Amino acid sequence: MKESPPLRRPWTVRRLALSVGWRPGFRPRTGVAAPDACSWRPSMQTLCLFIACMGAAWSADEPAETAPEPFRLVPASGRYHLVWRADARIKGARLLVPHAFLPSRALLATASGLFMTDDAGQQWRPLAGGTPDKVGIAVCAAFAPNETDRFYIATAGKGVWATTDGGQTFVQVGSAAKGMASDRVEALHVYPYDPRFRTLLALHGDAAPGLSRTIDGGTTWQVLAPDYHAKAILFNRAEDQRNRMVYLSAAKKDRPDVYSLWASPTLGDIWTEVAADVLAVDGAVSTRSKGGAYWATELGGILSLAREGASVERLGPRNANRWVSIGITGGATPNQDVIFAYEPTRLGLVISEDGFRTGSSQNQGLFVGTFVREGAHVRANANGTVFYAVINQALYTGRLAGSKCQILEVLTQPPMLNVSSTDYLNVMKDVYEAIREFPKTRQAGVDAAKLTAFIRERKKDFPHRPVQIVARVRVDGGKPEKVTGDLSPLGCSKTAELFDDGQHGDGAAEDGLYGVTALLSLRDYHQHRREGPLPSNGPVDFRVTAQWGEGLSDTRTGILGVFRRVQGFTYWDEWGCELLDAEGEVEGKIVADQKPRQGKHCIRLTVGTQKWRAPWTHHYSRSDLSGYHALVFWVRTDDGAQTDLSVGLRSNPDEALPAYTSSVDVVKERLVEGGGLSAEWRRVVVPLERFYREKSAFEPSAFGGVVFGGPAGPARTYFIDDIRFVAEPAELEEIRQ
Repeated sequence: MKESPPLRRPWTVRRLALSVGWRPGFRPRTGVAAPDACSWRPSMQTLCLFIACMGAAWSADEPAETAPEPFRLVPASGRYHLVWRADARIKGARLLVPHAFLPSRALLATASGLFMTDDAGQQWRPLAGGTPDKVGIAVCAAFAPNETDRFYIATAGKGVWATTDGGQTFVQVGSAAKGMASDRVEALHVYPYDPRFRTLLALHGDAAPGLSRTIDGGTTWQVLAPDYHAKAILFNRAEDQRNRMVYLSAAKKDRPDVYSLWASPTLGDIWTEVAADVLAVDGAVSTRSKGGAYWATELGGILSLAREGASVERLGPRNANRWVSIGITGGATPNQDVIFAYEPTRLGLVISEDGFRTGSSQNQGLFVGTFVREGAHVRANANGTVFYAVINQALYTGRLAGSKCQILEVLTQPPMLNVSSTDYLNVMKDVYEAIREFPKTRQAGVDAAKLTAFIRERKKDFPHRPVQIVARVRVDGGKPEKVTGDLSPLGCSKTAELFDDGQHGDGAAEDGLYGVTALLSLRDYHQHRREGPLPSNGPVDFRVTAQWGEGLSDTRTGILGVFRRVQGFTYWDEWGCELLDAEGEVEGKIVADQKPRQGKHCIRLTVGTQKWRAPWTHHYSRSDLSGYHALVFWVRTDDGAQTDLSVGLRSNPDEALPAYTSSVDVVKERLVEGGGLSAEWRRVVVPLERFYREKSAFEPSAFGGVVFGGPAGPARTYFIDDIRFVAEPAELEEIRQ
């Protein structure tokens, strides 16, 4: 891990520089002389503007003349009024992890093993495969967001384990023997930027420096940041790759007792210290809004990081320095964050619905005292209706205070959907082709009617996915007059009515279960995404409201996990890309007279007798290869002679220090179908795991180019066409022809 100089506002200067034309890390195209370090000569007007902006930006770091409004502690009221109960059945509680999309599911680790609940803590069932003699005592865990029964645990001395059957059996997928920095793990995460969720990150705290990562579910591991002891990590959930940010609580190896907060766009990029000498013990980041990251610290209070780490603000009461836990759950309105944090000695659990400007203590039945063991934490279920606390090895469950007019829970079936855009795009392709041919018609009136009918019939082929929505309503105070759901985030009605008649997936009639079937159209989902903040992989919140007489009502959040299937994409075909940072005697051009495999163009690489390397890149373009299976391209030579050819990957061309993977010799490793290169087109399939066998600074989420190369030898010409990346092995057969 490289360390940049500590700046209080590290990103502001960069953005100001960009605004006046300076571009860090810019590299000119091959064949153009690179400017020297002093060749940029702005006008006097531009220079004065830049200096003025710099001064304004840095002066913003100085204390404001008017102090911000202090935090106010307010009485518990409204939506959040919790009543806590200690669970006497649970002994030796160590860890509790709720599922991100299943409000009723949570995993509990105790000294005697693992337990699971599927009814929000009413009952806990032991997991047969999770006993200490088999896997050790779990100290951290992470659910795979896109599967109901897959999750991972890590222990204090036996590495990382995975289950795909809900905890009945476990398989060890990570250990020091497999390449991890240590068998002792302090934090475990499923990397949220991997759309297939096969990338795991293990932090080892004081046990060992380095951040252990696997991108293939545990088959191979690499150690990143070998000079830092990492204790906690957060990822902002920005949809745009350019706005993604990773925050790390870590100490340098040569100063292991001094922890700070660091920020970086990727795991393998330059890290910047954004808050020095701060021990952050727990963190949370929103999956719903565009809010920043929040950290609970030992002596620095609650810190809020925004604008990619450029803004660091302390929140909460000034006289409360030690916070041991922090979390975020959904609020009463779409995209609202509810922040909750635990201060053990005096305030207890504080819940805030306004960014921790105000908050209320929710401690009825919850332990608050001077002596709290390390590892105490509070968590909320997916929709914020049930809270759990593990304090001094006891489990506490907090529920909303009872009311006779109340929605108890909102459930969806299925709880998550895997959405593919292929069917949608196929329909739209047919529609666009029909519209494009319409101007050629000679009977506009007749053909217009035919076109309209064709479009209407073709759009019926859009796939629809039924989703059952059920609300369990407390009826001992009387039946509600109406129960409705705002299902617009799912592309459905804003006022869909739920019924308790036994005919809408709601169980028996008059049993307090109100249901409706929402027909989720892939077309509506795509259209909604253009307007709303839905993530590619994440929760979609909707609201259900029950109304009684005399103005009484209650609203609860329902959650549907929506995941886009990872699908292959064409990196180069016909146009785009350029040769950048080439080495040796090599010339690359897009040509139209060399019998391309398909289309009208292919790439021609003419090489000399020296060792050569030819990065073929989309300039200023950045793609994410996390979770992809293989690189596929077609190649032939001018003379058909057997020769060597290597291929690798490189990072985004905009990076000042681009990173490269190791090269794979496609001939020696027998990756050319047909046995070797030829004067005829032959397909090459390179599993991406081949590129990651050797440690490098390359980050799959920052892919920026395919690198062809070869050793010294006779001069010859290569032709390349149809460069693709596939997500699943099944796609290879589909693109064979």
